[in-house]
Parts: sequence; structure tokens; C-alpha cells
Amino acid sequence: MNKMISRMVLNNVRNKLEQLGFEDVEDLFVSSVSDEVWTLKCYCKNKEYIIRFYNSLDGDKIASKYLVMEKFGIDNINHIVENNMVIFEQNEDEYREVFENDLKDENVIKSLANWYKRLHSIENFGLKADDNFTKENILEISENFGLKKNESLVYIYNNFDNIKLKLSRLDKVVVLDCFSLEHLRISGFSKSVIVSNFDCLKIGNRYKDLRLIFNCLDEKSKNIFLSVYGKINEEEILLDRVYNVVVTLYLATREKEFPDWAKESLAALNDEKFLCDVKCLVEWC
Repeated sequence: MNKMISRMVLNNVRNKLEQLGFEDVEDLFVSSVSDEVWTLKCYCKNKEYIIRFYNSLDGDKIASKYLVMEKFGIDNINHIVENNMVIFEQNEDEYREVFENDLKDENVIKSLANWYKRLHSIENFGLKADDNFTKENILEISENFGLKKNESLVYIYNNFDNIKLKLSRLDKVVVLDCFSLEHLRISGFSKSVIVSNFDCLKIGNRYKDLRLIFNCLDEKSKNIFLSVYGKINEEEILLDRVYNVVVTLYLATREKEFPDWAKESLAALNDEKFLCDVKCLVEWC
């Protein structure tokens, strides 16, 4: 981390906190850094705060998502939005971190399902959808990874218009596009669950969110989730699988080295079951 840039960010955040009325800010430090966001922590009058400082041209737009979600009544922990910064108050008496064992609690799963059900029901507020599922990107995948004769990829390419049409018929909803225990908070009293990170909000297919959740749940918890959220039809699941493999591998072509997070998608192209799923999807009326 560049010390000069770090000092500039710390000074910038400290000045904004003081302008907002935060007095006696102590132990302000950077806890993590990514391309778009700096996460900082501090204490003020015996309260802990986590600050997300968006250091990009779209910083104000990302932070504004939290304001819009407030208007829609989507629960979050106490926070303040100020230009390109979101300040979260950490109150363990109100909400605590979520651990793996919590995902086996029926009340927790039902609350999580209700939270996502509300999220997926709100109207689009200017969010955009990714457009990485294209014939050009399929060709780029085949060329980059030596897959010109891969049967699954060739079949997807030859039936692209059919698959794209089916994708276009799916409901487009507001999705989080990520799932991590780190972003979950739970009320110690009511077992109600909220998701605290809205940075990746976009428009997409709802099963994209559900797939990420189900990767962290056992079969029993998954069934409990669906009993509250509602059933998903098989075509939507197949569409998500094909879409996810193609988009994941396309994003992998943008990396300098082949990433671990794309290995499963690459392996799927040589899996007979995946090819069977693709053919089943194309033949679906």
C-alpha cells in the first residue's frame, strides 16, 4: 500500500467525519483495500465504526445505493451515507456477525429467505445488467483456453440465439451478485438476518443470487429457504448454470493468470452432465 495515498485517504476520511459531527475520533486505520473501496475502522465515544470509502469515479453512485435501499425499506445496520462514503455503526447488542453454524438454524434461514424475497421484489432504480454472455465472448474463451473443439462450448455457440432468447424471458430483478458470511448480520434476539453490503447491486436473474447462497447451505437448509422464498423452475436453474460457466470463463480471460475461481467452470465444459444440461435446455419448449 502506498503510504502517501494511505495518509491522504486517512486525512480525507477524518476531515469528513469531523464535518459530520464525529468528535474525538480515535484509532482510525485502514483494514483493507481494493481497486474501488478502502475499508477503514475507528472509534468515537466508545463506539466502533466501519467506513467504506469508495475511491473511484463511480464512488458516489455506489454509496447512493445505500440511500435507495433505505427508501425501499430494505433493512441494514445503522449507517450514514456521505458522498462517496458509508459509515456503519457496529453495535453487537443489536446485530452480531454470522457464523457457519447459524446457517443451520431454521429461523435464521427463514429470515434470510424473507430478506432476499424482499430484495428481489423491489423495482429497478437505474441499475445496469452485465452483458458478458455474447457469441464474441464464447469465441474468445475458445481461443484463449484452446477449446475450439470442446463439444459443450461448440453446442452453446451454435445454439446461442436459442439460449439468449430463453434468458431474455426470465424476470430481471435487483440482485446482490455476491454472498459472504462477512456481509451478514444477525439479531441476537429475533434471529432476523440482514445483508449489510450493497456495493455489487445490479440487475440480473434471481437464481444467480440463490446459487451463491445455496453453495453455503446443506440440503435441509436449502429446502427451508425455498419453502419461504418459493420454488424455482428447472429451466431457470439450467439457464443460470450455462450462463455462469460462460461468463466466469470470459472474466477469467481478463486475468493475467488463470484464477482458481474459474477452475470449476472450466472443468464443467468437459463434464458429460453439463453437456446433457445444455442440450436439455436448448430442447426445452
